[in-house]
Amino acid sequence: MSCTYRIILCLDGGPRSLETPVISLNYIREKFNCLVGDRFSFEWVDLTVSYGESNILSLLLAKSPSSFHANLIDLSDSFLTDQTLSIGRVKSKFSEVTLRDLQKHVLLNYHDGKNGELNSISTMSPYQEGKRLQDLYSQFIRPEKDDVNNRDSLEGYSFYVNPIQQAVNLAHCLYPEDSLVIISIGSQMKQLSSKITTELEHLKIREQLRGDKKAHYFRLSPPYEPEQSFVENKVVIETFLDKELHSVDRLFRLMEIRAGRLL
Repeated sequence: MSCTYRIILCLDGGPRSLETPVISLNYIREKFNCLVGDRFSFEWVDLTVSYGESNILSLLLAKSPSSFHANLIDLSDSFLTDQTLSIGRVKSKFSEVTLRDLQKHVLLNYHDGKNGELNSISTMSPYQEGKRLQDLYSQFIRPEKDDVNNRDSLEGYSFYVNPIQQAVNLAHCLYPEDSLVIISIGSQMKQLSSKITTELEHLKIREQLRGDKKAHYFRLSPPYEPEQSFVENKVVIETFLDKELHSVDRLFRLMEIRAGRLL
């Protein structure tokens, strides 16, 4: 018999937060195609939940899943060239596009550093669907030095967000009858406040989902050094993922089922 899986992608935020998922998603695609043939498709992703700069990847994927891999390569080339994201380089891809035009569901979170507020934008909210992506884009870009001088003043604000908890809740609402393959990508042990780390929250989610037979949870959290270059981090991240191949291999098997393979 066939089985219906929904692929849910979660991306952490923070400065330079695009680099880890760009490297990791390229790795997943290339490894999958090497093992089972050139069959991988980002069309398989049904919902993306993200925070901060990683919202840009969510928008690129939801706008055009078929060209998302080309966008990953373009971003990778950009990082290799100058280690920064050119706002104009990607912003032009969203010209006149609104949330209503997206092909996939997204939930985007971003922090307003001036007011200490956390904002969310979603394709599931009818009153937001007319918003232009080009207008939203600049709100997701946070300079690397952002928060370094102001972090103490922001400590009292609720600016932390856990995309995985949002994704689990949304996926159960959107696809109550289907099994879920939840892929979470972020940097290892990134401290967001004095009491909360992303990894602690993901450990809690893993325990929460342990008894859920319809949920398969994968957390890819490679080490990342902000002081190192993109090339140096790429080597470290890919080495980490090679060591985690046993987990990635199980992910590939579920993706094959998602592609229509019979059980």
